[in-house]
Amino acid sequence: MRTATAGELAALANRDRKELFRIWVENATGTLVDLSSWFTAFTVTANVNFVAATGSITFWRETADGSLAPLMADPMPISSARTIVIEWAVIGQGDSVVEGDWHELLRGEIDDVAWGGRDPQMTTPIRDLSGLLLDTWIQTRATYGNNTSPVAQETVMQQILDATLGAAVVTMVTVGDPDFGILYYEQNRSSLADALSVHSDLIGWDLRYVWDETAEEWQLKYFEPDRDKTTVDHTFGPYDYLDLSEVARGRRGVRNRVEVAYEAGEPDLSYVADDEDSQAEFGVRYMMIDVVNNNQITTLAAATVLGDAILKDTAQPHLTHTSVNAFWPLVELGDMYRFEPNGVHYNTAQDIAIVGFTHNVTADPGSPNTTTLQGRSKPSGSTTRWLTRGERARVTEVAVEFEDPGDDVLTVEDLQVLLTVNSGTTGYSTAQPDANDSLGGYISTTFVPAGLSGLFRDVTDQERIDGIVRYRTVAFANLNDSPVPQDWACVYGYLTSLGEDGATWAAGLDPEGVVVLDRANIQSAVCADEETAPDGVTFYAPDAIDHADVFNPGTIPPGSGFVVTVRQTIAAGATPQITDSILYFTDTVPV
Repeated sequence: MRTATAGELAALANRDRKELFRIWVENATGTLVDLSSWFTAFTVTANVNFVAATGSITFWRETADGSLAPLMADPMPISSARTIVIEWAVIGQGDSVVEGDWHELLRGEIDDVAWGGRDPQMTTPIRDLSGLLLDTWIQTRATYGNNTSPVAQETVMQQILDATLGAAVVTMVTVGDPDFGILYYEQNRSSLADALSVHSDLIGWDLRYVWDETAEEWQLKYFEPDRDKTTVDHTFGPYDYLDLSEVARGRRGVRNRVEVAYEAGEPDLSYVADDEDSQAEFGVRYMMIDVVNNNQITTLAAATVLGDAILKDTAQPHLTHTSVNAFWPLVELGDMYRFEPNGVHYNTAQDIAIVGFTHNVTADPGSPNTTTLQGRSKPSGSTTRWLTRGERARVTEVAVEFEDPGDDVLTVEDLQVLLTVNSGTTGYSTAQPDANDSLGGYISTTFVPAGLSGLFRDVTDQERIDGIVRYRTVAFANLNDSPVPQDWACVYGYLTSLGEDGATWAAGLDPEGVVVLDRANIQSAVCADEETAPDGVTFYAPDAIDHADVFNPGTIPPGSGFVVTVRQTIAAGATPQITDSILYFTDTVPV
């Protein structure tokens, strides 16, 4: 709860009080102008399930003093994307307001301005400073984290903010220690808010703008919701609230067995969290969080942190409690308020954790200003994000198999898979640290011992919804160095399956064909990016499992290899699961 002086608390406890409001709007030169005399009403709403506080404000469109209609003056007196600040002061009826009595209720921006019709008022939607995160998109893919030395999660989140908005434009303040290291990954194009929420969802933390009393400013804070909070911030007596519009208790959102699947297998490796008290009362109510494709949660320890946080949010039915109070500007999400019994809705005091609130304010002195407090009987983070998640679409993968050459000299172990690298001056001399950058050029020195598993990064939910076509190049080499080196003869390649659930595969031989591994000239065509096909490659994909579509690089001498481009197509709305297709090499054409 926001702090207040003893005098402010006394004034807020008195129904006979003076409530004052100031509205500041940025003008065309960047100066905040006092438009308090123009406003007629406003609402401000916040909820744990949404990053931004939102609302609307209604102004007089015209008065005897002029007009706020944007096209009635140049420069426009009010316009979209301009800063808006709402301030409040609550004092005794006989007191005079001083500057120290004013406090910010919201700072953000105006979203839209509409002023048509005969009604001389205009209502504009507003959002707090989080609107910048929601509206800004990451335009360029970038990589973050490190597999050898995982990077602190809060550091990566700040790096994303700086890369997208500019250095130190928005500084994230981390409260406590997330204690979560980020492994190497590629950040795709998405809204900035979504990119950051992916991180907070890994450990059940929260990210939003919160007023900082010391700095006296709104700060973007990253923090862990106090799911074990018992300390009451304020007590409301039965006459301190105007109405209890909702008091309900239900089981629909109860989930008392939470499984977090974190590694694919038969079955998947997973962590299961149980609440036995809840199960005894409601039976087992199961939910699954599928993070198999999330390369940040790869251990039992990481899955445990996430599963335990979700269980705390969902195991017990919440007493849903909505009260309509006199204007209460001190409220913050996560507050714990005690409501004393009123003899109608309950006969014992109820401690309610606030998960949402709405301020409704009017300039009409005859209409009361109110704050609606939405609460639950138990503190929690967002539950919507958990209850809408399940077994997510997984990326299909393509593996590699070689037919045994049937030669005591040349063996399967001599046939190796290598990534490609678009750097260096000769082939087979430069490492490729990231499979996502295996887009042609030179054959690298980096082996892929598990075939091509993991060659493609995970698709995002948005890419799955929209559909995407991606490419990777990979080299196949004959590394036999026996006293009498042996050729890999009469090689044919083909895919063994079509793909399924909207994911399909194709592969093609690079037009350079067979090349010596240490060739100085470039050894294959280059993909401009993962969504752009390399020039000159003819792709083969089976339209039935008859292996009719094959490519033939020919005979591969020792110390030589060839490059193949693999194409992965995810249809719009696909739900691909892990269904390994196999890129198979043999010395006979299958029929």
